[in-house]
Amino acid sequence: MSRAPFAEPLQNRTKIANITQACNYAAMSLAYGLQPSGLFTPAIQNNADFQKWQDLVAPANGAKAREPMMIIQGLNDTAVLHQTTFASFMDTCRYGNEAHLRLYPGMDHSDVLTASSPESLAFINGRFAGRKSTGNYSIITHRPFDAAHVVTDPEAKEIASI
Repeated sequence: MSRAPFAEPLQNRTKIANITQACNYAAMSLAYGLQPSGLFTPAIQNNADFQKWQDLVAPANGAKAREPMMIIQGLNDTAVLHQTTFASFMDTCRYGNEAHLRLYPGMDHSDVLTASSPESLAFINGRFAGRKSTGNYSIITHRPFDAAHVVTDPEAKEIASI
């Protein structure tokens, strides 16, 4: 069995991204359309370095976060499924972390960044300004005022073709 944590399809895509010097957005899309078996090998389950990294970046694994967090989720996101985000949000709250979940119906992974930017940037600015937060958790669903134009034309065509 290979000790490599990343599966061959993801490794091949990563090589192409390196050769083409892909931008961050392109690099983030390397996993698009891959099933978990195309991302990771069974070796990932027992990889101590991966577990250390996951524990450092994922307070939902039992660590106490030093700062409050805001989690933005498009409910039509296929890169990060909302069920996974909600389960992680509930876990991080159970561990006593302050977390604020913002849900955006009809939006995917890219659209939600633009739609959420006023609130998320204000949240970040508040942290840098030293403003105190609530100390609690919250869930807010932001409904689009114009749902027909939430998704760009190319994304709408892609969604329709699935």
